[in-house]
Amino acid sequence: MKIIALGGVSTTAKNMVAFEFESGRIVVCDMGLDSVLMTQIKSELPSFTYEELLKRDLVADMSYLLERRDKVAAIVLSNALPDHCGAVPYLAKEFSCPIYATKFTCEVLKLQGLDKAVEERLRKVDINSSFATDFDDLKVEFINVTHAVPESSILALHTKEGIILYAQGFKFDNRPALGLKPHYDRLKVLEKRGIKLAVVDSLKSNEFRKTMSEVVVKEMLRDVFIETDIVQTQGVIITTFPSHITRLKSIMELTLESNRKLVFLGEELALYAEAAKKAGLIDFVQKGARIVSKKEDILKELALIEKQKENFVIVCTGHQGEKDGVLSWIAAGETAYKVTQNDKVVFSSDAIPVDGAFASRQTIEKKFESTMCKVFNDMHVSGHGSREDLRDFLTMTHPKIVVPSRGDVRQKEGMIELCEELGLEEGHGLLLLNDGQTKDI
Repeated sequence: MKIIALGGVSTTAKNMVAFEFESGRIVVCDMGLDSVLMTQIKSELPSFTYEELLKRDLVADMSYLLERRDKVAAIVLSNALPDHCGAVPYLAKEFSCPIYATKFTCEVLKLQGLDKAVEERLRKVDINSSFATDFDDLKVEFINVTHAVPESSILALHTKEGIILYAQGFKFDNRPALGLKPHYDRLKVLEKRGIKLAVVDSLKSNEFRKTMSEVVVKEMLRDVFIETDIVQTQGVIITTFPSHITRLKSIMELTLESNRKLVFLGEELALYAEAAKKAGLIDFVQKGARIVSKKEDILKELALIEKQKENFVIVCTGHQGEKDGVLSWIAAGETAYKVTQNDKVVFSSDAIPVDGAFASRQTIEKKFESTMCKVFNDMHVSGHGSREDLRDFLTMTHPKIVVPSRGDVRQKEGMIELCEELGLEEGHGLLLLNDGQTKDI
C-alpha cells in the first residue's frame, strides 16, 4: 500500500491525499484548492483548467494520478470547505470514478455548477455510515466530527492491512451549536480493531490548550449585541466564513433576540445558505433572513439599509479583506452605506495563515478604524483542534503510524512532540511527508 501526499500535508490548503492499494486501484481523499488565493486572483484567471490552476498554485500537482487515471477508483470528500472540495468542479472531470460525500457537501458542489457528467457521479453518504468498494475488500466510513462546517467527517478506510484514518480537519466540540457531537465511541471501536495509519490535522498543534466550543463564540457575540443596545449603536456589520453555517445560525438567533432584521450579502453566503436548506440543516429565509447575492442588488439593499441602520444586522462576505468581498466595497466607500462612529464592524473570523491574508485583513481593519467606528476582532474559535484535542485523538485511536499534516514543520512541531511522548519517532511510527511525496506503508 502507498500513501501519496498530493496537497495539504506540508501546506495549509489544497488538501488531497491518495492511497494506492495492492491491486493498483487508488482512492483519493479530498480535492481542495487554495480558497484565499482563489478569491484574490479569480478575476485574473484566463481559464479554470487544471493546467491554469496548477500554474497559479491554486491546486495540488496531481501528475501521479493523471498518469494512472484509469486506476482512480473513488474520490471521497471529508467536508464542504473549499480547501477540501473546492477543486472538484475543475479537477474531477479528469477522472471517471464516483465521488462520495455527505448530503451537505453534495449540495454545495451542485450549487457551484458542476459538469453534468461530474454531478451524475456524486454519491451521497449519510454521516456515520459507510460504503463498500468492489476492489481490495475496501470499505470507507464517514465518522462524524465537529469542524467549521456541518457534516464534517473523519474518513476511515478499512483495508486488509488495517484501518487508515484521514483526519484532515476537526476539533472535539462537546457542545456543538448545530449537529452531532464527535462519534467518540466509534473511534474507540476502531482502535480495538487496530489503526494502521492516521493522517492528522496539526495546524493548531502548537497551541497549548483545547480548542473552545462554538457555543463560546455565540456568548462572545451575545455580549456585542447587549452592548449594542446599551450604547445605542446604529449599524451592525458582521463578517465571517460563508461556509460556517453554525456561526450564521448563532448570529441569526442573536439578531432575532435584538429585534433587528438580518440580511446576508454576498454570493458565497447565498450559496452555503441554500445548500444548508437543501440538505435539511436550516432554512435561513424561513427564519426571517433576507439573502442578496448579486452586486447590483446588494448595492440597492445597502442604500435602503443606510436610511434605517438601527433596524438591521448585516452579515457579509469579505472577512479576509478580499477585494471582491462586500465588506471591501463598504470600506472603500463604493456603496451608499457609510460607516460612522455610531456603527460596529465585527470580524467573526481569524486571519487565515497564508501569504497575503494577514496584510489584506490588516488593511481593511485600519480602514474601518479610521472611521472611528467600533471594530471587534477575532470573535471566533477555530475549527481545528489544538494540542489537547490532538492528544485526545492520539490516545483514543493509537495509530501505529502518524502523518502530521496541514502545515510546514514549524506548524507541526506540536504534533511531532505529542507523537514522541507516545513513543513514536521519525522512522518508527512518525512519518513526515511533504506534498508531492509517495511512501510505501
